[in-house]
Amino acid sequence: MLIVGVGAIGSAVARRLAPFGPRLLGLRARPELGGPPELERLGGPGDLRELLGQADAVVCAALLHSGNVAMFGPPEFAAMRPGTLFVNIARGGLVDEDALLAALDSGQVGGAGLDVFTREPPPPDAPLASHPRVIATPHIGWHTSFMFRETSAVFAQNLVRYARGETPRWTVNAPAFRRRAR
Repeated sequence: MLIVGVGAIGSAVARRLAPFGPRLLGLRARPELGGPPELERLGGPGDLRELLGQADAVVCAALLHSGNVAMFGPPEFAAMRPGTLFVNIARGGLVDEDALLAALDSGQVGGAGLDVFTREPPPPDAPLASHPRVIATPHIGWHTSFMFRETSAVFAQNLVRYARGETPRWTVNAPAFRRRAR
């Protein structure tokens, strides 16, 4: 699993995922600042496409600034393994939504969990919000550690429900994709 944006939130994601035993990779704008010990490897911006090719799931927790608008575009989705799961818990502007839609339609991206969109809130007929392989959850733009723990718990419960083939709760949309047998 690749965590893009290993600041406070990305580090918290790594700590919460580690007990499940995944190989955790991280990417940080300034890798010299280091990352949590749970990461096997920490790269910088120039390593993005290489690290994308090593991950089965990508979580975007990066800060949005003028230098990384649409950092996930056609080349980045093409660099991912076919069927990769993509989760954006950061800012909608980090993702070229047309490129993500094309990657979902082609199967290059197997499914997406989106907490944010370029336009907030997305219109009900937005292609990504209504895509059958997208789980869209309401974004909480502010959070305290309590809210972060609560939303993390809901997300974890939904992962368990998804793994059992059950419908996730409290989503903005009604995803149609289901876990595939391996």
